[in-house]
Formats: sequence, C-alpha cells, structure tokens
Amino acid sequence: MAGVDVANSVLYDLRGPLEDSFAQKTPLFNYLEKRGNVSTEKAKWIEGGVMGGSSAQATGVYNGGETLDTTRTEQSHNYQIAPHRLVSAIAIPKRDLIFCEGRAAMTKLMKKYPESHIAGMANDFDRYFFTGISNGISVQTSEMQGWNTFNGQKTSAKGVLGVTVGAFRFEAPASQTAKFQNLDRSSAYYWYNQFAESTSAADVKKVVKKQHRLAARFNKHGKGNQGPDVIWCDDDTYSVFEERQDSQVRIVKVQDGMDDGGNSAVTEIPIYNAKLIAAQNLILTDFTGAAASGVCYGVTTEDIEWSWYQKPTMSDFEDRIANQDAVIAKYEMMGTLLFTNLLTHFAVTGTARA
Repeated sequence: MAGVDVANSVLYDLRGPLEDSFAQKTPLFNYLEKRGNVSTEKAKWIEGGVMGGSSAQATGVYNGGETLDTTRTEQSHNYQIAPHRLVSAIAIPKRDLIFCEGRAAMTKLMKKYPESHIAGMANDFDRYFFTGISNGISVQTSEMQGWNTFNGQKTSAKGVLGVTVGAFRFEAPASQTAKFQNLDRSSAYYWYNQFAESTSAADVKKVVKKQHRLAARFNKHGKGNQGPDVIWCDDDTYSVFEERQDSQVRIVKVQDGMDDGGNSAVTEIPIYNAKLIAAQNLILTDFTGAAASGVCYGVTTEDIEWSWYQKPTMSDFEDRIANQDAVIAKYEMMGTLLFTNLLTHFAVTGTARA
C-alpha cells in the first residue's frame, strides 16, 4: 500500500526525534540524563545494598599487645525492584492516509498521531512521578502503577516487585515503616526520607532549608556540604517563596532543555546549591492531609536512577488488524525508576499555607 510506504519513509526520518522526545519532555528524565544517571542494566530485578552501620570495629593500640576484634557484623540490607513495560498501539486511519499526498502532508499526519501521543505520555509521566496520578491523556493511572511515584500516600497492588508505596513518606523518620523497593523502612539501618511540616508561610523557607541541611549530612559522594540539587514544589508554594524572597532577583529559564516543547516556562529560585522549581504537574488535589496544603520534594539526583530495559522504540506502520480500517505502529518501552539512597532526599508539606 503506497500510503503505508510513504508513512514509514517519513517515520524513518522522524523516528529518532520521536523516540527521544519522550525523555526530553519529562523533566525528571531530563535531569537524570544530564547527570549520567540513566543506565541500561538488565536483570529480572535490580538489587542494591543499604548499609546500616560498620561491619567492623577498630581497636586502639596503646602498648602493642591488644587483640584485634575480628568479629564481622552483618549490616547490609538489600532492596529489590523490577521493571515495568508499557506498549501503545498507534493507529492511523487509512482514510487519512489516502488524503495525504507527498511527504509534507504525511509529516503533518505524523505530528497528529504519533507525536501527539508521545507528548501526552510525557505529560502523564510528569504528573504520575510527582503525585501518583496520571493526567490520563495517553496513559491511565492504572497502567503506570508498575513504576515508583514520589507521593508516599499512593499504593499499588499491581504486583510489580518493589513498587508498593511511593518514595516520600509524609511522616517523621521514626514512624516510617512501609516497604519501599521491597525493603522495610527503618531508622535503624537508614532507609527513610527526611520530612517536616510547615505550619505557615512565615516558616516555610526556614523549614525547607533545615531539611536540605539534614539531607546533605548523608551525601555519600564526597560532597558532605551539598544537599539535594533540585526542589520541586507546587505552584502555590512557589508563590509563597517568591513573595518572601530576601532578594527580588528571580532566575527565569524558558525551557532550557528541561522540558523542551513541553510545559510552559520554568521558573527557579536558588536555595543553597539547589533550584526550587514550580512543577506544573504537581497537583495538590492529588494529596490528602497537610500535603494538600503544599508539597516540596528535595531530590538528590545522584541517588536516583532510571534503568532502561528497552528505550522508547517505535515500529513501522503495518496493516495488521482485519476488522479495523487502519495501519498500526507499536510504541513500547520498559524500565524502572529506583532510589539508591533515601536519606539524601526530603519532603516538606503544608508549604502553601497562608
């Protein structure tokens, strides 16, 4: 069929940009890619260790006759997380193909179908990562529950190993017990996130800065004075910071490669070494309790990874369904979002209160 041949010829030229656009339009992916925290590790599941203390004890030598303590203490606790796969069947009605004459018209058709689907998917991912709920443009919430979400109020019963409760719990470290990445949270072996609640606009900046300093103490990358490098917050919280800035200087970045062609302009306020960013898809109605009155996520991107088992890939269009007058292409991906350390991240709720 000539129309399919032309469609696939145009797709050949557009495939690279289409496949790459998903990550480029999702701010979290973009941050991780810029920091080299995107891998292609493959296994039935990914396993990592959390050290709960030292495996040895030193002995002071005062006269040379001391006996060394050779007892080995097992301090390692392992987390596990499996990947999730997502596949879309992108259909173009043959009627539309017949109307297309030439590559220019076919390129417009590609923008109407594959490109709009991928852009919608990136928007859905952006909201899901922040809140555990999809916008439902290209992917429903139930289809995304094989991946981690930041919102610790959300749970998943889909059965994907390590993905049951969201990453950031809105409770004190000593009270955090829900499993994350198939490992019980515990302050005994340092598997918890930092947390505090702001009670008013007057103390929000103070509370966020304190949590930033707490998270910085546990940086394992030789940068003990550095905490999270990005703080995502809802738009109302950003307005509180904006109004209470000691300096009225505001850094404005238009796209800047973080969500090229996606959401509206990104505004930032510096806090220590971090950038406070108004996340347009951090929707407060997706939360309950104090979190519904404002949320800040302080994230150390060095301690988050995205592992691609299969990067976003789009097949050729084929006439493969007998009872539908359309050609179909498959857009598929498989991967997982994992945290290698929880201590270097924080959540603050109640940040948009007056």
